[in-house]
Amino acid sequence: MTTYESYNWFLGGGGEYLLDSEEDYWNAHFGYKFSEVSAIFLEVGWAGNETSERALHLDLDIVPITLNYKYTWAFSENFGWYFGVGAGAASVDISANDESKDEWGFTAQAFTGMVFEFSPSFEMYLGLRYIWIDDTEIFNREVETLDDVSVGLGLRFNF
Repeated sequence: MTTYESYNWFLGGGGEYLLDSEEDYWNAHFGYKFSEVSAIFLEVGWAGNETSERALHLDLDIVPITLNYKYTWAFSENFGWYFGVGAGAASVDISANDESKDEWGFTAQAFTGMVFEFSPSFEMYLGLRYIWIDDTEIFNREVETLDDVSVGLGLRFNF
């Protein structure tokens, strides 16, 4: 794996599939490696669902923003395993016909996966994520805890 003295900052993103919701989940992240094995990063994600039935049109957008810690353990020079945790807030926005309402809720996540380094500045990862978003109230109705597991693939550029 890349020595952290050479490439401290990273920028990346990925696409995932939420298994329970059966929806896509997209994310982008920006972070800093502060040791050979440890990094912190800010991540912004997005998941959405749009449905129309009869005269009702519903649109749901969820945007989690988390600060995360990641630990990486290298199997070889180019291949490793990572795990981490994060916490932050998520915007839950629901639109029904012409009405729209959004609410912020606490969110937490845990993630793990494998990383392959193609070069010191470019890597790809395959991972699993558990994401949890606390109860929110929208249109005077409580939206119960949103939690899901995803599987995904992403790219990261080290600089």
